[in-house]
Amino acid sequence: MAYLQVFDHNGAHQLPHEKIVRIQSIDNYSKIIFDNNSSLVISKVLRWFEHCLPPERFIRVHRSHLLNNTHICNTGDVPNDL
Repeated sequence: MAYLQVFDHNGAHQLPHEKIVRIQSIDNYSKIIFDNNSSLVISKVLRWFEHCLPPERFIRVHRSHLLNNTHICNTGDVPNDL
């Protein structure tokens, strides 16, 4: 099992790659969203995660989002009323 190690004010965290759904950029911080809908804010920019995570699994789909492709279930059109 592959892990990403990050640090915040509570100390070190070992995050399994398969539990990370997406990472959202928030200025100089990043919000990691997990498969149980919990999240963790880290003081790293999104580009740092791009270099630390395997590119065959994590895809930069927008300047503010990095997605774990194992959690993508549909790539169809999104309705305009969302």
